[in-house]
Amino acid sequence: MNRPLFLYFSNWDLQCARLGAWKLHMSRGNVPAYTAEPKVGYFNLRLLSPELYNIDTDPEEAEDLSAQNPDIVAEIQQRVAQMLPSFPTEVQTAWKNTQNTPVYPNEPGAYPTPIVR
Repeated sequence: MNRPLFLYFSNWDLQCARLGAWKLHMSRGNVPAYTAEPKVGYFNLRLLSPELYNIDTDPEEAEDLSAQNPDIVAEIQQRVAQMLPSFPTEVQTAWKNTQNTPVYPNEPGAYPTPIVR
């Protein structure tokens, strides 16, 4: 696949990347959009297991296909890593913070929870 990635952001936070029909969720906020901020605060959190969806056949993003397509997950992650140095400092810093915040494992589609110490 020689198409450029389409990236999904929430403010400075990179959350997803799309390559053709494939959309990889790599991080997610700890609460749904447009809801009250929790007492622990809002965090963009990495997904310990990135979620892969084929949005042509599953536009609701209901079936995580990452286990069946590890090569596509790896390709998208590699392309994102190659692109990151060209992003604004705010994006790079936000991504580092996302990657460095400890999280509990979560089910596909669920909101991740930070490990607060």
